[in-house]
Amino acid sequence: MERGDEENEKMLIKESKGKGRYLVCKRDLKGGECIAQAKPYLLIVNQSRNREICDYCFNSIPSSSSMNNNDNDSINNNNQCKDDQEDGISCQNCKQVYYCSGECKENAFEMIHSVE
Repeated sequence: MERGDEENEKMLIKESKGKGRYLVCKRDLKGGECIAQAKPYLLIVNQSRNREICDYCFNSIPSSSSMNNNDNDSINNNNQCKDDQEDGISCQNCKQVYYCSGECKENAFEMIHSVE
């Protein structure tokens, strides 16, 4: 039994009674070539970096020591935050997560953090 409905230019998903579901490449691949990409189901900030990375947008949280330093070491450099806060804003309830802006803090609380 073959399944051609879930295919892309590099691979085809097939299924058989003996093998189950498996991928078949349609052409020779180069070493290191990406054949599939998916958005992660879950993203979390490593606890050792919780004061450095915004728990909502994953941008770097500016610190007072790096404000004059133009390093931009963010995980997700989308620059969506309009009012970055020096040294971040912590959650007033749990004190476990930090945000780069009041906007991110509000968004996180509305989306999920209020029930965590």
